[in-house]
Amino acid sequence: GWEAQLTYNPTRNWRIYANVSKNMVTATDIFPVTRAYLAENLPVWQSSSSIVTANGQTVGQLIDVIQDQHATRIAAEGVPNSLGGAEWNGALTTRYSFTEGVLKGAHIGLNARYRGAVFLTTTGRYKEDPYTTFGINVGYNMKLRNRYTLETQLGIENAFDWDGRLVRSQANGSGYATRVRWLPGTSAVLT
Repeated sequence: GWEAQLTYNPTRNWRIYANVSKNMVTATDIFPVTRAYLAENLPVWQSSSSIVTANGQTVGQLIDVIQDQHATRIAAEGVPNSLGGAEWNGALTTRYSFTEGVLKGAHIGLNARYRGAVFLTTTGRYKEDPYTTFGINVGYNMKLRNRYTLETQLGIENAFDWDGRLVRSQANGSGYATRVRWLPGTSAVLT
């Protein structure tokens, strides 16, 4: 992939920063320990494939289930961006610092972060929708005895999504969610 960054200072107090990236992540050698384990043990299991287990299935039927599950898990190998990585990401951040007057030492900033669609299956058919979050921060810094700087800042992340939401992070072949993750709502951090 690639990444580009741009920093622009329209004035000495105002900074604008932009970043965009296109990710091309390809997984290789997925589950090597499981592969080795199956390669070592499969012949032993297959020699007992007609034995009926306690749940009424034969060892052979259980082998088929294991092999199908393993094949699904390793199907992402060699497929770009198939394991939950967003192909496109971006950010735009701005900060204005006050250097004189009654607000001297204060700063205010805004940011927008974009996360592109994320593939949820190895076929590329099902995706998590892209989303953008916005943040706000305000802060103040001052010199103490001309030697030390005291700085405090309040950062508000995901400022316009108060409740948060569940997003699919993995789907089966029909597009139904098999895993979900919580995208947190608005949060504040004081440092």
